[in-house]
Amino acid sequence: MRSDRRILALITVQQIMVDIVVGLFILLYMIQMVKSRNNPPRCVRTRRYMLNSGISDQVRNLHRLVSLSDASCLRNLRMDCNAFGRLCYLLEHSDGLTSTKHVTVFDQVAMFLSVIAHHKKKCIVKHDFLRSGRTVSKHFHIVLNTIYKMSHIFLAKASPITKDCADPRWRWFKGCLGALDGTFIDVRVPEQEKRIPSYVNRKLLSV
Repeated sequence: MRSDRRILALITVQQIMVDIVVGLFILLYMIQMVKSRNNPPRCVRTRRYMLNSGISDQVRNLHRLVSLSDASCLRNLRMDCNAFGRLCYLLEHSDGLTSTKHVTVFDQVAMFLSVIAHHKKKCIVKHDFLRSGRTVSKHFHIVLNTIYKMSHIFLAKASPITKDCADPRWRWFKGCLGALDGTFIDVRVPEQEKRIPSYVNRKLLSV
């Protein structure tokens, strides 16, 4: 009889402990539910791109434009690799054009030359260089202002033609301010010279 009572007591105690554990789990679950309702999770904004992979693609793209060959660089930026490197060095060391965290001097100058050389729109340049429109516009104006400050280096001042100039070509343009290449100048051509190629345009008219 005593052994039966002990077994019954042990079973009763075990059942009570199981009920207590289940009750604790239910209580913890209810507390967690109340906390989640009072403090909803904040919306975490995730990047749509990986920063490291984006930079590597941009570097690879610049290498494709500039470093493959002189012909590729000349076709894309209207100057060969040597001239492009010299221009970047001059802008960086003479007037302080600096690289940012994600945009190097080479990137900035390449984007600027791409716009100047081919008259590309901002949306095209940002697609070609894998940059945002704001980045393209910002660095284009930075390079433009830098080149403007260095205009005394890039643009040589024309020396005036004196009256005692011995070059016979200048006597025909006495008093003229000058004309650009391709500008038509009205002249009177003798009849016997009207068919000379120098005075005839592509429509065989005297100009």
